[in-house]
Amino acid sequence: MRNVLMTVAVALLTLAAMVAVAHERQIPYAELPQKARNIIEKYFARDKVISIEEDNDWRKEYEVRFSDGAKIDFDGNGDWIKVRSSQGAVPAELVPDTIVNQTRANYPNAIMVEVERDDRGYEIDLSDDRELRFDSSGQMVKVDD
Repeated sequence: MRNVLMTVAVALLTLAAMVAVAHERQIPYAELPQKARNIIEKYFARDKVISIEEDNDWRKEYEVRFSDGAKIDFDGNGDWIKVRSSQGAVPAELVPDTIVNQTRANYPNAIMVEVERDDRGYEIDLSDDRELRFDSSGQMVKVDD
């Protein structure tokens, strides 16, 4: 009986792993939501897109990787969730002006290399290894040096 239970448990774990992997797939550029394509075409070089992965585990998300190492994550509607630059700054136009202005005023020698947003606000990683946290209204709430 113990062997049967162990075999069933292993089979279920294997099946769960296969299902999780099955929710990720490479897609062509044309399958990205239009909002995501607009952001790429306006702020990044579309011809440098090297992979687009669609993830359907809990909700649909997309991960776009560029040949220079930059990466953008989008939600299922095509709104960006996270932008990481590998060379230079994240486009400031993607971030609210209040956050850009505070960051430039307080850290004039640093650039934004990664920006992530969620319902609570924004997290900014700077080139000098500082992490800044802003609430949804654009007020700085935390600095990690």
